[in-house]
Amino acid sequence: MLVQKTRAKFPYIIEIVNEDLGVFRYANSSKDVAFEGNTFTAGLFSVTPPERTTTSISNAKLSISCVDQTWIDKIRSTQKRSTCRFIATIIYDTDNDTTICEAIEDNSFTLTSATWDDSNISWDMEFDDRLTVLVPVDIGSSQNCPGCA
Repeated sequence: MLVQKTRAKFPYIIEIVNEDLGVFRYANSSKDVAFEGNTFTAGLFSVTPPERTTTSISNAKLSISCVDQTWIDKIRSTQKRSTCRFIATIIYDTDNDTTICEAIEDNSFTLTSATWDDSNISWDMEFDDRLTVLVPVDIGSSQNCPGCA
């Protein structure tokens, strides 16, 4: 009977890591969330999750409130790409009033293509950016590869 009375929350949490700027942790919740020994600050963001098929995982989209313009300053201050660990979680209370936060799904993405307006900043979250690398065709000839000709 007690299990039927259990209530749970299902917030998304994100961990943004940039080599120049450091680590930023946010929870899409009304309160801060403790997970894996770290505190994820309550914040306003939305994630369009990736689509999973039997052969691939598509890109996702992340939007964060940027009313105070601090994220825009951070993006402009570095040339290095950020990575985002996107975790869907479940938070519930146990019988002895302990709050548990467990991961349901955990994915890592590379943040690309930042755009912003007066209130939001959005990134494309690429699951595998190596698939978009285009390598030009090079043909071996006596001019560029004399040992093979």
